[in-house]
Amino acid sequence: MSTDRAGGAAGDARLERQRAGFRRLSLGVIVALALVAGGLGAVNAAQGPRLSSTELNPQALVTRAGQRVVLHADQPLAELSAAALTISPATDATVSVDQGTATIRFGRMLDYATRYTIRLEVRGAATGTGAALEFSFTTPDVEVYSLLRHDPDAPGEPDRILRSGLADAGSGGTVFEAPRIQDYVALRELLAVITLDERDVPALTVISPAEGVRVPIDVGGAATVRELHAAGTGDLFGYILDAGYGAPDGPRNTLFLYDLTDATGVPAPVTGFGGAPLEVMSWTFVPGTTSIVAQGLDQQLYLIDPLGGGDPTPLGQHVGMQGFVPGTTQLVVVDPTGSSVIDLADGSTTPLELPEPKPQSDRYPGKRVPLDERTDVQLFTRLEPGAPSEERSSSLVLSDADGERELFRTSSPGSWVRDFCLSPNGEYLAVEVVSGEGRPDNYPIEYGFSATSIRFVRIADGSSDRGVRGFLPDWCR
Repeated sequence: MSTDRAGGAAGDARLERQRAGFRRLSLGVIVALALVAGGLGAVNAAQGPRLSSTELNPQALVTRAGQRVVLHADQPLAELSAAALTISPATDATVSVDQGTATIRFGRMLDYATRYTIRLEVRGAATGTGAALEFSFTTPDVEVYSLLRHDPDAPGEPDRILRSGLADAGSGGTVFEAPRIQDYVALRELLAVITLDERDVPALTVISPAEGVRVPIDVGGAATVRELHAAGTGDLFGYILDAGYGAPDGPRNTLFLYDLTDATGVPAPVTGFGGAPLEVMSWTFVPGTTSIVAQGLDQQLYLIDPLGGGDPTPLGQHVGMQGFVPGTTQLVVVDPTGSSVIDLADGSTTPLELPEPKPQSDRYPGKRVPLDERTDVQLFTRLEPGAPSEERSSSLVLSDADGERELFRTSSPGSWVRDFCLSPNGEYLAVEVVSGEGRPDNYPIEYGFSATSIRFVRIADGSSDRGVRGFLPDWCR
């Protein structure tokens, strides 16, 4: 009996020692966890903001000015100065902060097929700890279309519409061909094409190169179809019809629009005051919209919203239109006294203060394309007095407040520039170069020359290592 009591007392003592040990172990674990948690808290308190996610629309960055990239941090950010933002390659931009979000807004459209790196020096709003948020992205390339007509010495060959990427110019191929192509416009994955028969009678067709589908558009037996343009939205295009003198009751310089989203598939005439069809000599879409600017036969300009309805808005009489300042809805117009800009947002007109080119006896001025209110590019033809035309050359000269800078000059003897225009983002010039052996093709309306190619000239540095065959790049349509 006594032995049992002694054994029980010993067991109780062992159990108590085990419980005491467990309490000491638990306390140690709790202290250790507390120390770890405190250490982690200190680390987190000392750690600066980190990038958690981003937002951007790459296509919009190269097609519209004022676009943005949004950086989301994992904690609220303190206010930033402009010096905190670095972008490579350098471009104009501003930065603003709202809680844990930093918004970088670009002042202009970005360059094509270019890798940009954004670095933002930030501080946590609560901790004051600094860090750098860094993000890189690559802008998309742009497709370029051109029209390659057959050589006059090879009448059996077709005319072709070519497509390639700018970053790898010349790598594309034929998307459409026909015996005689007068003009075309690109509509996303579709084309609208004006073809001619052997008697120069025009036909207008919407084509899906990928599916091989062709939809003819009724032009009512018109003698001419011209001024083919497409809206940037990709589902609306227009053209001017003229029935000719043989059809006195037909359309006369009438502007029609064709809406690819309209199930009726019927072209609609653009109307003026009183609902009468508008007779125009030239016209263009306002960039990024379905609105148009049309020039009447009396040289009066009108701003028209054909899909929204309402009467045209007169913009005054002007000799001609020279396109839009890149990335804006500011229309450049030309008059005998000089060029002006019409702001379509409010209808105001401001004279352009473009620098006058330096007079030189061996060069003759031609087309001018404004880049902004104080900068332009002008075409010059050089020909020594009494020299044969085979010795002529062309050059494109940029003029601004700092003076003149030659961007491009034809290199082969007798070659010359037929036309040029800006890329949609204002980064390049598309320059149509006719070689010395080029001969006119005698097409009506949009005549061209054999041995013609397009050179892409980068305005920033004048480099021109990219080119495609043909002429009429879709940038200029």
